[in-house]
Amino acid sequence: MNVGRWLGYLLIIATSLGAIGQTCPQSFTVSLLDRKSEKFATSLRLDVFQAKLGHDHLTISSLERLTMTRVVVLMDVSGSMQSFELEDSIKELLKEIPPGVSVAYGVFSKKSLFTEKFTSDPGELRALVDRVTTQYQLTRPGSGTAMVDAIHEALKLLEPPQAGDAIILASDGGDNSGHVSMSDIEREFQSRPVRLFVFLPGRPGNSVSPDEATSLNWLFTMAERTGGAAYPNFASNIRDWGWNRFMFMKAMKAFWLEGIPNTYVGVVGVPNSVKKPATWKLQLSKDAETKWVRPAIWYPTQLRPCGGPPTAAHEKALGRGTSAVAKFKPPPIPTPRQSSSWLQCRMRCVLPGLRPSRRRRW
Repeated sequence: MNVGRWLGYLLIIATSLGAIGQTCPQSFTVSLLDRKSEKFATSLRLDVFQAKLGHDHLTISSLERLTMTRVVVLMDVSGSMQSFELEDSIKELLKEIPPGVSVAYGVFSKKSLFTEKFTSDPGELRALVDRVTTQYQLTRPGSGTAMVDAIHEALKLLEPPQAGDAIILASDGGDNSGHVSMSDIEREFQSRPVRLFVFLPGRPGNSVSPDEATSLNWLFTMAERTGGAAYPNFASNIRDWGWNRFMFMKAMKAFWLEGIPNTYVGVVGVPNSVKKPATWKLQLSKDAETKWVRPAIWYPTQLRPCGGPPTAAHEKALGRGTSAVAKFKPPPIPTPRQSSSWLQCRMRCVLPGLRPSRRRRW
């Protein structure tokens, strides 16, 4: 028996087992909303969550509340958005800026224009917003909506990326102009920790064109993957739409003043065996489940592979092409005669994972 050969085999096996057990640290953002009390968690600890990748448990090594957050508010001012009067509501919202949050503001239709810097001073932001709005009106950019291009420009403002960065998009989801593709934006989001939050004002009658359906479903997908959320307002008639719009505006304010400040950043150990984006699950621990009866957890649903640039398999897993834009059907909204608490939850609790094509009963 060749003892040296057997020792060599044992060494190879031991090395392989060690590599299997190795992990690389990866940061993630998380927010927790109690849908029963409609309050965001303000004090989270490590023992609140448990993470799994398939059947394997992942280790969360740290969890801290973010003290500084950059937010780009991106306002669609195209012709199709004028009837919603959402721009004035967004400006009213920005009169208050949560502690630790700095804001940049941008408008877009066929072209986009942004404020010159981030600021945490509401007065300064108001002046910057008015200046950008006036300048944009003077440029007369022409007809068309380049929503994907505007998201691309907003991502450039967040370079270099920082933990907790977010884009808040207020749009009806229309995109019929521009040069940047959806798959390009998917890769950009995958390479940096930026969350996407989407406010979709909707319209009575659920009148959604095929192009809008593609864009809307893509927005829901990107919000889910990045750890953001989408807030839709769809209704079957004008009466219901008016009521839902009230709840929609209320949800926007609660999200801005409570949701954005109560964001945490954690670190999870990702196995070195992960070679392409992998869907993982972050859920409450058994002890925490008794405290949070109806939890809504916002976190990025895909883990990045350990090291290296995106590969072809990586891009395929991201859902390039049409795989991320399946057929869209707006979720039904109850009438005002139904439970108002249900409406509040539906407007505020569109979770990552709850896509329009995956309707869920509350």
